Amino acid sequence: MTRTLATAIPVWIAVVVAVVLAATLLPDDRWGDALPAIAGGALLVTFAVQVSLQLKEGFVTRLLVTTSGIVLILAAATGLLLIIAGVD
Repeated sequence: MTRTLATAIPVWIAVVVAVVLAATLLPDDRWGDALPAIAGGALLVTFAVQVSLQLKEGFVTRLLVTTSGIVLILAAATGLLLIIAGVD
Protein backbone atom coordinates (compact mmCIF):
# COMPACT_ATOMS: atom_id res chain seq x y z
CA MET A 1 0.00 0.00 0.00
CA THR A 2 1.33 3.41 -0.89
CA ARG A 3 1.95 6.05 1.75
CA THR A 4 -0.85 8.13 0.22
CA LEU A 5 -3.47 5.46 0.79
CA ALA A 6 -1.97 4.45 4.13
CA THR A 7 -2.60 7.95 5.43
CA ALA A 8 -5.96 8.48 3.69
CA ILE A 9 -7.80 5.28 4.55
CA PRO A 10 -7.80 5.78 8.36
CA VAL A 11 -9.27 9.25 7.92
CA TRP A 12 -11.92 7.93 5.53
CA ILE A 13 -12.84 5.20 8.01
CA ALA A 14 -13.15 7.82 10.75
CA VAL A 15 -15.49 9.87 8.54
CA VAL A 16 -17.69 6.85 7.81
CA VAL A 17 -17.84 6.00 11.52
CA ALA A 18 -18.71 9.60 12.39
CA VAL A 19 -21.50 9.69 9.79
CA VAL A 20 -22.94 6.40 11.03
CA LEU A 21 -22.84 7.65 14.63
CA ALA A 22 -24.50 10.93 13.64
CA ALA A 23 -27.20 9.08 11.71
CA THR A 24 -27.95 6.73 14.58
CA LEU A 25 -27.65 9.10 17.53
CA LEU A 26 -29.09 12.35 16.17
CA PRO A 27 -32.69 13.07 15.16
CA ASP A 28 -33.44 13.37 11.45
CA ASP A 29 -33.60 17.16 11.46
CA ARG A 30 -30.08 17.49 12.96
CA TRP A 31 -28.18 15.38 10.40
CA GLY A 32 -27.53 18.35 8.16
CA ASP A 33 -25.93 20.25 11.02
CA ALA A 34 -23.58 17.38 11.89
CA LEU A 35 -22.08 16.81 8.43
CA PRO A 36 -20.12 20.11 8.21
CA ALA A 37 -18.78 19.48 11.72
CA ILE A 38 -17.67 16.01 10.63
CA ALA A 39 -15.97 17.52 7.57
CA GLY A 40 -14.14 20.08 9.68
CA GLY A 41 -13.00 17.47 12.15
CA ALA A 42 -11.83 15.22 9.34
CA LEU A 43 -9.76 18.02 7.86
CA LEU A 44 -8.10 18.63 11.21
CA VAL A 45 -7.34 14.91 11.53
CA THR A 46 -5.96 14.94 7.97
CA PHE A 47 -3.53 17.73 8.78
CA ALA A 48 -2.53 16.07 12.05
CA VAL A 49 -1.79 12.78 10.28
CA GLN A 50 0.23 14.44 7.53
CA VAL A 51 2.24 16.63 9.89
CA SER A 52 3.00 13.68 12.14
CA LEU A 53 4.71 11.90 9.23
CA GLN A 54 7.42 14.55 8.96
CA LEU A 55 7.79 13.62 5.30
CA LYS A 56 7.75 16.59 2.93
CA GLU A 57 7.66 14.71 -0.37
CA GLY A 58 4.10 14.22 -1.60
CA PHE A 59 2.49 16.28 1.17
CA VAL A 60 0.12 18.14 -1.15
CA THR A 61 -0.81 14.95 -3.02
CA ARG A 62 -1.60 13.13 0.22
CA LEU A 63 -3.73 16.06 1.41
CA LEU A 64 -5.54 16.21 -1.94
CA VAL A 65 -6.34 12.50 -2.00
CA THR A 66 -7.54 12.46 1.60
CA THR A 67 -9.62 15.63 1.25
CA SER A 68 -11.16 14.44 -2.03
CA GLY A 69 -12.17 11.21 -0.35
CA ILE A 70 -13.72 13.11 2.54
CA VAL A 71 -15.78 15.23 0.13
CA LEU A 72 -16.96 12.18 -1.83
CA ILE A 73 -17.89 10.24 1.31
CA LEU A 74 -19.82 13.16 2.75
CA ALA A 75 -21.58 13.81 -0.57
CA ALA A 76 -22.71 10.18 -0.70
CA ALA A 77 -23.72 10.31 2.96
CA THR A 78 -25.71 13.49 2.39
CA GLY A 79 -27.61 11.93 -0.49
CA LEU A 80 -28.27 8.76 1.46
CA LEU A 81 -29.41 10.63 4.56
CA LEU A 82 -31.74 12.80 2.48
CA ILE A 83 -33.28 9.69 0.97
CA ILE A 84 -33.66 8.08 4.40
CA ALA A 85 -35.18 11.24 5.89
CA GLY A 86 -37.65 11.42 3.00
CA VAL A 87 -37.03 14.99 1.92
CA ASP A 88 -39.95 16.38 -0.06
